[in-house]
Amino acid sequence: MMCLRATEREGSEFQTRFLLIDVLCLGLTSRMVSLAAHFGEEAGFLGSWDFAVGLTGVRNVISWARFSLLRMLDGTLAASPRVG
Repeated sequence: MMCLRATEREGSEFQTRFLLIDVLCLGLTSRMVSLAAHFGEEAGFLGSWDFAVGLTGVRNVISWARFSLLRMLDGTLAASPRVG
């Protein structure tokens, strides 16, 4: 399974931030594991599975969940951690 967009651009022309869409990354990972478990049960597969998640271009990206929470609480991003 592949997703080609895990970030969202936020802000103005002069102050742009890129936000990592956490729910998308975690949701697709969870869906893939669930799908593999279902196929394993249906096929009677008793072996192991290997999964990998890779993200590129996420340097200085802010977590969408953290951004939304901070915006809701006080409207600032001063304490927002960066990924990467």
